[in-house]
Amino acid sequence: TKKKSKPPLKKKMAKYEHRDADNRWHAFSDADNQVIEDAYRANKNKILLTMPQNPPGLREFEVRFGDNARSERMPRPPSTKIIQVNVASGATRIVRRIASPRGSNSAAMTRASSFADDPALYGWLLRRATSGWRRG
Repeated sequence: TKKKSKPPLKKKMAKYEHRDADNRWHAFSDADNQVIEDAYRANKNKILLTMPQNPPGLREFEVRFGDNARSERMPRPPSTKIIQVNVASGATRIVRRIASPRGSNSAAMTRASSFADDPALYGWLLRRATSGWRRG
């Protein structure tokens, strides 16, 4: 009898999101996630992402990592140590990495810890914790 071969397991990969001007997070595509994750694991300083579906002027972005996560508009790296910079305009957005889940709570814990990495959200949480959770 011939053994049936199992389909290859899909490799779990970290997900990346960028924050827009309204503080909303937007996920990168699976293909872009793979490119960003490969660069992250290889300790690269930066990579170029091209998004041909975007309008002209919004197609080329640099993703910068670590101490290189700075731009003219963001002179210091954010707590996430990753930014996206529009090559044409210099517009800069914070990027965050959400590690692939290893256990049932890993993804939730990564998202929760990113709350503390954002000074505004952390300040809000701290004020709420020290003043109590009352309404009004």
